[in-house]
Amino acid sequence: MNNDKEFLDKVVIPYFSGFIHQNIDTGLFTPDGVVIAASVKGANNYGVDHKELVGMSYHTMNLEFIAKICESSEIEDLMGIANLFKKIGKLNQIISQERKVINYIDVIPYKNHYSATIVTHLPIINPITDNVVATQAIGNNFYLYGIVDYINNIRKEQNLIPLKPFVENINLSQRQHEVLFLLTVGLSQIEIAKVLGITRGTVSSIITHQLSNKLGLVNVDTRKLIELACNMGLDKYIPPSLYRPRVIILDNEIELKYFSKN
Repeated sequence: MNNDKEFLDKVVIPYFSGFIHQNIDTGLFTPDGVVIAASVKGANNYGVDHKELVGMSYHTMNLEFIAKICESSEIEDLMGIANLFKKIGKLNQIISQERKVINYIDVIPYKNHYSATIVTHLPIINPITDNVVATQAIGNNFYLYGIVDYINNIRKEQNLIPLKPFVENINLSQRQHEVLFLLTVGLSQIEIAKVLGITRGTVSSIITHQLSNKLGLVNVDTRKLIELACNMGLDKYIPPSLYRPRVIILDNEIELKYFSKN
C-alpha cells in the first residue's frame, strides 16, 4: 500500500481493534499525538469510556477533563498535570521524529490514587513508504520497587504531619529527605537514582557527605544510617515530592536532548 492513510485505515486500525476489549492498557495515536483509539482497560484507568478519548490530544487536554480523571479541584495541581500531559504529547512527536521506541514512567494520580505505569511507546511505520503513520503506547503497572504500595498504605493508615517539624529541625533538604526515605524502604543506590532521575554518584555523595553528617554519624555506614533513620520514624514520613505527579523518561539521550534545561 503506497498510501499512508490507506495503510493506517486498512492495516493499523483493524490490527489495533483487536486490543480494544482485551486486558491491556494501550492507545493508538497520530504522529502529532491525537488519540485514534484506546483500549477499554486504558480508558478505565482514567475512569472514562474508551470512545471518549478518541480525538483528544495530550497537547490540548483541558483542565475540566483533567479534573475529572484525577478527581482533583486544586487548580495548581491541575496546571502541573496539564504540563505533564504536554510532556507526554511532546514525547509522542519525538517518537515519530526519531523513529525509535521510548520508555517512560507515568506517575500521575488518576482517580486520586498514587500509582505508576511504565509505558513503552513505539512508532508504527508503513513498510512501503517508510513513513511513521501512527504511534502506539502500551502501559503496565509499575510499583517503583515497592514504593507505590508502601506510600498508599502509609497515607491510609497514619497521620504523618507530626513528623514534619522533626524533619525540619534536622534541616533536611528535599533531596536529602527523598534519598533517606528511599533508603529506609529498601531501595539500592541505583534504584534511588532511577526514581529521582539523578546519577548513582549523586546519591552516593548525598549519603556520604550530607546525610551521615546531619544524622551525627562519624563514619559512613549506610546500614547504620538506615537504622538510625528508622528509629527516628523517618521511614514513615514520605517526602511530598515523591508522590507529586511526574513523568520519568528512561532514555537518558532523549531526556538530555529534548528536556534538559542545561
